[in-house]
Formats: sequence, structure tokens, C-alpha cells
Amino acid sequence: MQEQDGKKVYSITEKGRDLFAESLREPPAADKIRSDFCFLMLFAHLLPPAVIDRLIRDRIAWYRHQIGQMETCDSADAPPGGHFINGLGLAIYGSAAAYLEANRPGFIAGLQRQDARPEKRPEVGKAPAVTS
Repeated sequence: MQEQDGKKVYSITEKGRDLFAESLREPPAADKIRSDFCFLMLFAHLLPPAVIDRLIRDRIAWYRHQIGQMETCDSADAPPGGHFINGLGLAIYGSAAAYLEANRPGFIAGLQRQDARPEKRPEVGKAPAVTS
């Protein structure tokens, strides 16, 4: 440990680096995606279409902002993995924004049709069961 500008700076030993590198050889676990936005979209039929439309528009704007931030990252000094992951993030966020942009109108139209037919709207306290 060294001190730099009043902060403790730690460094890894060669043995520690070797152990870390060895641990990286294990296959990764499956990705886990947890998204409050996806949860809300799953139950979009329980909310007013205008609310869902605003949530989707806000999420598109959020993705576009994140993409802008990622595009301005200076990865010149990053290891190849950093540049690769930045590109993967750009691809994922770009695809998600494009999907929302392309599918928002039809999704909202479907919700509006449902909202216009009271017999199809779930009653309070009697929401339909979600099956997989």
C-alpha cells in the first residue's frame, strides 16, 4: 500500500494477479437481466396508455443519452476488452432504442384499443394471472 494525495493506493501482487487470471478461466454464469422497465411493460395493460407511451419515450431518451456518453468515452488507453465491451454496450443500447422506436406506436395502439373496451380491462382487484 502506498499513499498518494492522502489516499491509500493498493496494488496487486504477482501471485494475486496469477490467481485472478486463473479464476477468469471459469466459464461465466448466464447473464441475469433485471429491469423495472420490462416489469412495467409486462403489466402495461393495467396502466393508462398515455403513461406507457411516456415511459417508453423516456426510456428511448435514456438509451440515446447513454449511447452519447459511451460514444465519447476515450478508450485509447483501455485494454482490448474495454473497447470490445464499449462496442457491445453500444450495440445493445442501440438495438433496444431502435426496437422501442419501431414498436412503440403499435404497442400503444393495442393498449388504446383495449382501454376503449371496458369489458377487456381488468377490474380492480381482479387482474389476470400471468402465465409463462
